[in-house]
Amino acid sequence: LNDEAKELFMDLALNVAAINQEITEEEKRTLDLYYQELGIEHRGYKARLNEQDAIQELSKDTDKIEKKIIVFECTAIAYADGVVDMIENKYLKDICDAFCMNPETLEDMKNLIIELVDVHNRIYDIVGI
Repeated sequence: LNDEAKELFMDLALNVAAINQEITEEEKRTLDLYYQELGIEHRGYKARLNEQDAIQELSKDTDKIEKKIIVFECTAIAYADGVVDMIENKYLKDICDAFCMNPETLEDMKNLIIELVDVHNRIYDIVGI
């Protein structure tokens, strides 16, 4: 992602985390990692753009592969606290619609995230974390 797309992704990620009016500690940790991985300044947990504007702006600034990665990462944020409520699920579907993504792809991503969380938990159990 270019620098502007990185900032737009953070807006989208922040909106995913806050869409249900609550950002959990797990979601904050995930967002903190994104700030670090993207190499952008941590600007807190409030998006610059609202939910729909973040989707539209990012949709214009990314290609098909980037869009899929973005949806995957947003799905991971929604699952960060172990629960995806109806509001988060609807927002993920809105993102997919705006990105012209097949709804089945989102379901595949959700299933992969669930598997990934399970694997992480099993590793933590073995390690004793």
